[in-house]
Amino acid sequence: METEPDNSLPPSIHPKTLKDWGEWLSQKEMPIFSGTVQRVSAAVHDDASGALELARAVMLDPALSARVLKLANSIYYNPARQSVGTLTKAIILLGANSIQELALTCAFIESIQSAQNRAAAARVIADCLHAAVQAKSLAILAHDPSPEEVFLAALLYNIGHVAFWCFQDQVGARIDELVASGMTAEKAERDVLGFELRDLGAWLTRNWKFKGLIEETFTGKGASPLRVQIVRKSHLLAQLAQSGQFDPKAAVACLMPLEAGLRKSATELLPIVQDNMQAAARLAAQFGATDAALYLSQAGQHRAVLTEESETAPPPGEERRLRLAQIQQDISNLLSDRFELNVLFEIILEAIQRGLPMDRTLFALYNRERTELREKTSVGWPVGAERPAIRIPAGASCANLFTAVMEGSGSQWVRPADDPQWRRLFTSEIRAALGMHECCLTPLTVNNRPIGLIYADRSVGRAPLDQETFGHFRHLTQQANIGLKLYQLQPAK
Repeated sequence: METEPDNSLPPSIHPKTLKDWGEWLSQKEMPIFSGTVQRVSAAVHDDASGALELARAVMLDPALSARVLKLANSIYYNPARQSVGTLTKAIILLGANSIQELALTCAFIESIQSAQNRAAAARVIADCLHAAVQAKSLAILAHDPSPEEVFLAALLYNIGHVAFWCFQDQVGARIDELVASGMTAEKAERDVLGFELRDLGAWLTRNWKFKGLIEETFTGKGASPLRVQIVRKSHLLAQLAQSGQFDPKAAVACLMPLEAGLRKSATELLPIVQDNMQAAARLAAQFGATDAALYLSQAGQHRAVLTEESETAPPPGEERRLRLAQIQQDISNLLSDRFELNVLFEIILEAIQRGLPMDRTLFALYNRERTELREKTSVGWPVGAERPAIRIPAGASCANLFTAVMEGSGSQWVRPADDPQWRRLFTSEIRAALGMHECCLTPLTVNNRPIGLIYADRSVGRAPLDQETFGHFRHLTQQANIGLKLYQLQPAK
């Protein structure tokens, strides 16, 4: 029988200090999560960025975008079941805090599911999600202004334990041996590692630049003692459920310190807590943490949930058509009232990128002198500050792909491999910025004068374009041009 490879570090090169462990876990084992944390958190806490930057931060990871949108349409996050087709609409409908919660939870679970220790990963995901659901529910009862922040604080309170136990089995075995001999877990951690795993959690959250309640839960200091208490008690409730035999008396004793803040007795809170256990199991299933869902709930109940979801889900092709129809309806609804031009273009670019789908989408505008087209926003290019903004010469003497489209009468489906005339228009500047790929382009006009264009291709996956895709692209970019005309007609604010 084949054995799985041992991916753990040899004893001689194990990290030595708290900083060493934190950097190793951030850079080698959980880079997806740490990178997403910093992008999403920066967008949420930047007052100047708003919904558009948060949507763009999530869209940098197409798989994450798809999972966030799916969950944004779930009963847990969207009980009114208002159809959500784009991240921008999801942020407007659900709020930036909810999308932050969704995105970071998805990234957190994705990182852990690549763990070496699958059994440990299932347990820690289950416990973290269980505690987070309990904490958010109790925060809502306390009329907390941001229950999503309480959810994230509870989700990440054991991040040091999660990172260590999922990705390190050799050193963990030595800690287990000491605990089995009667030593406390904290003392065993200090003896083997030189620090406690709670300290590792605090280091990781500082390094990932978490502020507010997440930071307060580790320090115990801050202006929100009830919120910190809710987070910590929620983890105790999750621990009580670990054995599968939830003890109501122990749960009541755990909840008693929260009675004054929640204005409910512990016995009144008990049925809510028990319902939250099942809610956590369903949420784990929706996040794709199947093993964790089984850990939280009985196998038969869990399978029933999965069966119900699979029976109601449309086939992939039909799902795509329904999503596009909903997006186009959303854009039409937006155009029927006062709207922000930036929001309109963000929704249209996201619709092109995810709805068609495309690998790369670019929105470019003329500079003031009309000598070049400059990237205004784009989706699908690799993340990195080192990439300069795309700038394509567009003066009267510049004959290239962009100027040809700008001088044309509408959308173009360009196939350079089949047409030498188009191939000649992929100048050195175009090839340096975009390569030479089959693509779709539409000029944007104001008062019949071109001001910019939208470009999209499938240059990464190399999937061929077709007439249906081009038709949807043309329709979406026509809505962009309609939006420009309507925006001019809006009365000044």
